[in-house]
Amino acid sequence: MFQFDPAIKSNLLDILEKTNFWPNKILGQNFLISQKIRDQICSSADIQKNDLVIEVGPGMGTLTVFLAQLAKRVLVIEKDRAAIEILKLVLKTNDIKNVEIIQGDVLKTDISKLAGKNHYKIVANLPYYLTSRFFRKIFEERSLPEVIVATIQKEVARRIKDKEPRHSQLSLSVQFFSEPQIVDLVKAEYFWPKPKVDSAILKLKIKKSLPDKKNLNRFFDLIHAGFSSKRKILISNLSNNLKIEKTRLQKIFQELSIPENFRAQEIPLEKWLDLVKKCFRI
Repeated sequence: MFQFDPAIKSNLLDILEKTNFWPNKILGQNFLISQKIRDQICSSADIQKNDLVIEVGPGMGTLTVFLAQLAKRVLVIEKDRAAIEILKLVLKTNDIKNVEIIQGDVLKTDISKLAGKNHYKIVANLPYYLTSRFFRKIFEERSLPEVIVATIQKEVARRIKDKEPRHSQLSLSVQFFSEPQIVDLVKAEYFWPKPKVDSAILKLKIKKSLPDKKNLNRFFDLIHAGFSSKRKILISNLSNNLKIEKTRLQKIFQELSIPENFRAQEIPLEKWLDLVKKCFRI
């Protein structure tokens, strides 16, 4: 299919040796070396021939070369200048011309501006340390993608997908904005260098109906306040950080059938949405 396929380990190692490139541990660089997983990631994004795809963390182009065949246009965001030079070589070798490379930090990139008026989808192979900040950044964009398919740490994906028994700011935010689905688990051996933990392909289908910007900020303010001190009960955190009287919060908790001794991680998304309405008198 490709003149040069970076999903094949021998090809990847060959080009790394020729270009004297070594994966950067600080940047969390682990390159996918499985055609099967590559195909699965791309197919789960439901890419159509007229789609705009924004790829985050393209590495050596394992996903990029395949995405370019499926979509009309692919924008890739890569921080590492050395990796970009190899990516350019891979694209040129495969005569791929519908890919544009943006050098920079995805957390500082205006993705809505890149997409313009186009609907878009995101495919990302994320360093594990970046997961929470990446999703928060995407959810704060002026225009949201239709779908996000991200390869992340297995345990984090499971916590995002599972609604019980304990929650986090990340899991609540993802469930608020999308319908999360674990497409498949990915063994560590499918990456090079081999990471210490397994991964998962997480698909987020963004909900079509979301609150306005003001109420989105209220939701984030509430869960941020609620999780500010995990050792304290939720009522104390909300009272201290949002300056709401405890007596009023106790009444709200009683109305919503939330035990007063519950901590933030014990509260499901539905109750947080009820709390937003009550605390901010919506």
